[in-house]
Amino acid sequence: MKIEACRKFIWPADVTPLALILFASFAVIPCSVIAQSPNAQPSTAPQSSVQASAGSQSSDAQLPAFEVAAVKKHPPDNGPSIRVMMGGQDPSQFHASNVTAKMLIATAYQMKEFQISGGPSWINSERWDIDAKVEDSLAHELQKLPRQQQQAQTALMLRSLLIDRFALEVKRETKEGTVLALVIAKGGPKLKQVPPPDPQAGPGPPPAPTRPGQPPTPAPGQTFMMMGNGLATLASNAVPIANLVNQLSMQLGQQVVDQTGLKGTYQYTLQFTPQMGMGGMPLPPEEQSSSNSDTASLFTALEEQLGLKLESTKGPVETITIDHIEEPTAN
Repeated sequence: MKIEACRKFIWPADVTPLALILFASFAVIPCSVIAQSPNAQPSTAPQSSVQASAGSQSSDAQLPAFEVAAVKKHPPDNGPSIRVMMGGQDPSQFHASNVTAKMLIATAYQMKEFQISGGPSWINSERWDIDAKVEDSLAHELQKLPRQQQQAQTALMLRSLLIDRFALEVKRETKEGTVLALVIAKGGPKLKQVPPPDPQAGPGPPPAPTRPGQPPTPAPGQTFMMMGNGLATLASNAVPIANLVNQLSMQLGQQVVDQTGLKGTYQYTLQFTPQMGMGGMPLPPEEQSSSNSDTASLFTALEEQLGLKLESTKGPVETITIDHIEEPTAN
């Protein structure tokens, strides 16, 4: 099965949807350029003076905020490439380019876009650029935190920006609904259990393919996705099952819950016919028309290649309803 061309996407390999390091390119690139990112590791480090979680029920007045933020419409993209970026490695700054309001809301509330309803049509079509800076003393506190906690704080500040500049008002609810449960298939799991990555080690270099057209193995704690010619390849190394659950949820546009009972960190490669684009984004038009008769659906590939399967069941589904939103005020 030869991969002629790929698409690149970089995202955090933790369970946070979209999180805050996001980059995508829909331009065709060589297969040697592979999407990857380190897996965020849980930490018990002190929280210092910043808030602990973007999912907390803090009042709007308690949310941390960027010191300054510039918001403007993204200029029209010319040519075949669409490039989306959000986040960055420096916790003292936040940059976003060519993002929709719905992308920003999903990141700020640490949800996926399919969990968000309501709002005018422009939240899916209008694109925005954001450049924001954190106040120096808060930036100093953020530097002390592990990466995962830095991301949570940035999400809270992004939520504050949406309330201030987009006049965002939302209602959060948890309802009983249909979810997909990831369970072990008949015959048992086929994932390879490996030791967890060293939490003190930095991200490794991008992996190089072992053979032309074949997916490489990412470094420990990393995951990547390639997409091209109607084939998607998802590969992870030394990551928990929660990572796979997150990717399945984005690809299927539906809540997925882990009922495997698998507690370790695993190495696996999954190849399937994509239903969604990178990170849950829509498939590019050329990918929608591509087909590969040799490639299994995600449901079939999951069972045949990883020894896991998805079953429909009932469970809690958290949602956000947009009650009010406006195009952002001038800088």
